[in-house]
Amino acid sequence: MEALLWAREVPAGHGIIVSEMDSSATRSGSGKLQQKHLTWLILALILGWAALLRLAWLSYEGLWYDELYVVWARKLPLDRLIPEILASEHPPLFNIAGVFWGSIDQNEFWARLPSALIGVVTVLLTFLTAREFFTRRTGLWAAAFAACSPLLVWYSRDATSYSWVIALSLASLYLLGRSCLRGGWKNWAAYTAVTLVAVYSHFSSEILLAAEAVLFVVLARKAGDSRRPMLYSQAFLWGALAALILASSRYFGDMQPANPLSFATLERLYFGMVRAPLVLLMGYADHRMGSQAAVPLLGKLKAVLLALWALALAATFFSGRVRRLFADRRMVALALFGLIMVAGPVALLMLRSLETTGRYYAWAAPAVFIVMAVVVARAPRRVGAIAGACIIAGLTLTTVYETGIRHNEDFRGIMAVVDAGRREGDVLMCFPEHIGVVAADFYLMDNIDVVGGFMDPKRLDVAFFPGGGDRWSGYLDGYIEGYHERKVMEALKGEELRERLERDLSRYQRVWLLQGKDVPGQFSSAKVVEEALAPGWEAVEAHDFPLMMLKLYRRR
Repeated sequence: MEALLWAREVPAGHGIIVSEMDSSATRSGSGKLQQKHLTWLILALILGWAALLRLAWLSYEGLWYDELYVVWARKLPLDRLIPEILASEHPPLFNIAGVFWGSIDQNEFWARLPSALIGVVTVLLTFLTAREFFTRRTGLWAAAFAACSPLLVWYSRDATSYSWVIALSLASLYLLGRSCLRGGWKNWAAYTAVTLVAVYSHFSSEILLAAEAVLFVVLARKAGDSRRPMLYSQAFLWGALAALILASSRYFGDMQPANPLSFATLERLYFGMVRAPLVLLMGYADHRMGSQAAVPLLGKLKAVLLALWALALAATFFSGRVRRLFADRRMVALALFGLIMVAGPVALLMLRSLETTGRYYAWAAPAVFIVMAVVVARAPRRVGAIAGACIIAGLTLTTVYETGIRHNEDFRGIMAVVDAGRREGDVLMCFPEHIGVVAADFYLMDNIDVVGGFMDPKRLDVAFFPGGGDRWSGYLDGYIEGYHERKVMEALKGEELRERLERDLSRYQRVWLLQGKDVPGQFSSAKVVEEALAPGWEAVEAHDFPLMMLKLYRRR
């Protein structure tokens, strides 16, 4: 690894700056072969470490709602699955690919295994991308950072599509670099094909296409054979994205755009961008601070680690070679790519008045690690080694710590209590109803009747129910019928609420009531429902979970 010296820039025939090993790195044939073998040995160790962090204790924590929904949706017929996933505001490609996987087995480890394996592939792609743009030494550092990244490990241990999206976005970047640097219709065809898959895996893919266009413009010279295939590819991909959005738009709910010039929107955009570097580098629990589900390490210890990293990286800038990176086209291009991949999702979410979380810009993490790896690899050898080791140690410490923390609603524990205590004539009543549907489907294989409604944290004095006695059966019915816009929702309280509950529960002798605990950013409590149940039902059991409360009622 020490023999991997830095590259110098020379103009390539395709109009893009490429890397050529400095003459000082010339070795004998056997020395070069040993160097190559050493590189792949180190990479194999990095991939092994990445696999360990992603696969160890993969089922330590139960599935949370988004994961349960993915598993539930895969059981739908294909003609129902595609519109259902579109109605949930996700392209269907990941779920279509998961239909076969879900048909083999159904357990937590199996549900998350594809994301874990894809996460290991992401580490390999990080190496290949960094090597393509810079050197093998840079690639090894970048792969090491990605291997133990808390955020990348987080989504590699999650059954949703985010690990898939991160890998596809990175593969697209790698193939774009390869196409620009090496040319050839096969490379451009591969780039277009992989990026097309990425486009049909994420509705924010316009950000990826825009970021890659900026990267290409920064790298490209005025002349070059790569401009035409890039234009053709971009035209095709933008057309494919437009077709997807057009075909899917009828399933979307009201967007409720925010005023982009309002102080509140600009303030949220500012804090979203300030928070992003912390999330990209140190990971997070996908809950607001103050939530019982937030990772405690998100506070002081992470701040200390970030300060140490900043000092370590700052020390590298005493080297003139590192300072010259600011004029390196490749460095500038990747930095701009990463910035757009972060700022784009944050801005889109702000304009839709939605809460921004790291899941939407996690795809920028590999680019950030490549930029950091460039600095570490370009620094004097000892300084770079110390800085890189500090970063790896901090990432690993945070990842291992977060892996052992329970973050979510613990539906596994909740359903275990219901399964152990239920009798014939029991019903599960959930607020919100949809969490009970997907949780019971996964954890209670023979199922249990599920009823319920929805609570609005701004109006806890009423409970909402679908009109006409309908039950939740997916987002598709909801959006088409105005379900989530509450155009057909009944807001009930008092005597009306008691009558609705008696009608829904008339066939049952006992009720398992599952509700939230008013934790910030989580599910609301349903105290108004408990009050309505009190005249005819008595609570005989109560089970307290970090984010949820489960109570058993029986008729008086």
